[in-house]
Amino acid sequence: MALAAECTLGWSPKNRRTTNPARLTLVLQGRLAKYKIPRDVIFVDDLPRTASGKVRKNELRQQYRGAPA
Repeated sequence: MALAAECTLGWSPKNRRTTNPARLTLVLQGRLAKYKIPRDVIFVDDLPRTASGKVRKNELRQQYRGAPA
């Protein structure tokens, strides 16, 4: 029995004008197994960080849960 998990990738690219979700997905298809490719890609301006600079993953999960790409 195979389990499929939905995955959303939140990413803050440096050059947002030349990057789009479709292009990123194509690049990942050539490098990752099919089950590892995120279903949704959401570009954000900045990632929430702790005082020590770590990304607050729980905050991202809560903010973008169920958000369409």
